[in-house]
This record gives sequence, structure tokens and C-alpha cells, in this order.
Amino acid sequence: MTSFALKWIAVVTMLIDHIGVALVPRDSVWYIVCRSVGRLAFPLFAFMLAEGYFYTKNFRKYFTRLTVFAIVSEIPFDMMLHGEPVYWGSQNIFFTLLLALGGIAVFDRLAAGGRQTLSLFSLIITAFAAEILNTDYGAFGILTVFIFYRYRGERKALAAWFTVFTLVFAALNAFGNLPNTRSVVLSLIGGFAALSVIPMLLYNRQKGYSSKFWQYFFYAFYPVHMAVLYFMAGVMG
Repeated sequence: MTSFALKWIAVVTMLIDHIGVALVPRDSVWYIVCRSVGRLAFPLFAFMLAEGYFYTKNFRKYFTRLTVFAIVSEIPFDMMLHGEPVYWGSQNIFFTLLLALGGIAVFDRLAAGGRQTLSLFSLIITAFAAEILNTDYGAFGILTVFIFYRYRGERKALAAWFTVFTLVFAALNAFGNLPNTRSVVLSLIGGFAALSVIPMLLYNRQKGYSSKFWQYFFYAFYPVHMAVLYFMAGVMG
């Protein structure tokens, strides 16, 4: 399976997830279905970010591109989720990916220089930063990217570590939301993210179809589809 195919799976599952968020009543079973399917999206984006770190020919351009789309995506993200153009309580997923990319770059450089303790400390700081800034997926998102970076090329180890990490994280979230049954259920569906290892294991490290158009399409899809869903929700509601 090529990176092009993985990106399409990520985009489609993200769209289903956000349709659930924006258009489906929260007391509907279809809301749970949409959110469950959507759990596959972020790990695939995180996996491709870790791959992109190794493949990019210009880290600065890669980092800048993520920064630009993080800024561009924030208003559609806030409008879709909170109905406000500026909401400081949460930041979109590009900020999580941006922090993760910077985090693994620092970790990589420090580890290569033999400063193992400092490299681990930098990772912890990055995870805390994601929590403090309230980026989407927070520390979980940072550590997910790190797992994919650390176990790149080790398929069994990558699948095992990510699966255990995801299920434990979902269980802890569920426990923390007791006795609120609905919150417990929503926490437990986070475990569906572990299913994303299936397409990851099928990944053949080939780009597949590639062009500048599709490169920017996958970036632009994020803010554009959220803006469209926000307006659709307004029309329907």
C-alpha cells in the first residue's frame, strides 16, 4: 500500500469523523459509528508525518508548510467545533503535528550526539507543550508520532507498541470519566485507533501517485472540509 493510499484512508476516515461531529445528533448511534471510524485518521497522519521526517529533502520547508496550514486551519477548526472564529481552549491537529515534527527533530539531534537523557527530556517537554497549548490529541498525539519515528521499519514492534499504547490510553481515559457512561463510551472508542496498524503494516514505502496538486490537496482538505461542514450545519440547523 502506497503513501498515496494511506493518505486517502486518513482523509476519508477524518471526513466521516467530522461529519459525525458537525452534522449527526450526539444521541444518535451514528454519532458513535462516525467517531469510531474517525479514530483511524490521526494515527495514519501521524505515521505519514514520521515517514515524511525521514524522506523530506528540506526540513525547513516541511516545517514551514505545517506552520502555514496550522494557522490557516484554526478558524475553520474553531468554527466547526465551537461556533467561534477564535477559541483558545483547543488548537487544530496541524499544531500537534507541527510540535511533533519539531520534537522528533530535536530528539534525533540530541540522541545522535549521545545526549540520551536530554533527548528524552526534550520529548517530555514537547508532550507537555501539546497539553498546555490544548492541541488536538495533546500528549497522546506527540507520543504517537514518536512511536512511529522510533520503530520505523520494525513492523511488529511498531504495531505492538502503538496498539498497547492506544488501548491503555483509552482505558485510562474511560476510568477517568467514571461514572459518566456516555463519556466512558466515547473514551473507549479511542481504542479503535489501534485498527490503523492494519494499513500501516501493508505500507510498501512507495509514494504511489504523486504531484504538487495532490500534495497540497491533502493539506488543504483539512481546513476546507471543516469550513464546508460548518456551513452545512448552519443550513441544516
